[in-house]
Amino acid sequence: VASVSADFSFEVVLDVAQPLAEDILFRCLYIVDPSNPKTDVELESIDVGNGPGLQVGHMKFIFESPAPPREAIEAGGGVLEVAGLFVSASYRGEEFCRVGYYVRHEYVNPAMQEDPPEVVDWSQLQRVLSEPCVTC
Repeated sequence: VASVSADFSFEVVLDVAQPLAEDILFRCLYIVDPSNPKTDVELESIDVGNGPGLQVGHMKFIFESPAPPREAIEAGGGVLEVAGLFVSASYRGEEFCRVGYYVRHEYVNPAMQEDPPEVVDWSQLQRVLSEPCVTC
């Protein structure tokens, strides 16, 4: 549970089994409309490597991403609708891992959650992520 405007922070652990000639691209995307991937909002992307490429071994780092813009949250059917978020890892243009989450925004005050105000009170919203769903 976090503030609706708080950045995301993901701990990433890589186990590189063989040397890689190029960097790995990590992306964080907010899913506005699951039926239309063109509406996904890229929140952050980073190249991970030792300029370029990766050596054999373990690597651990924190991947930080900004929160989705309010417009993207509202475009997904409304502030209180369930949305999606995923972090993907690609090598040479091919995605090899994706970790997805359901994202829910809810009012801190249960009475406001039960009877939401007509105008969104962003200061009273919090973000809740589901458990991760890994597809590799």
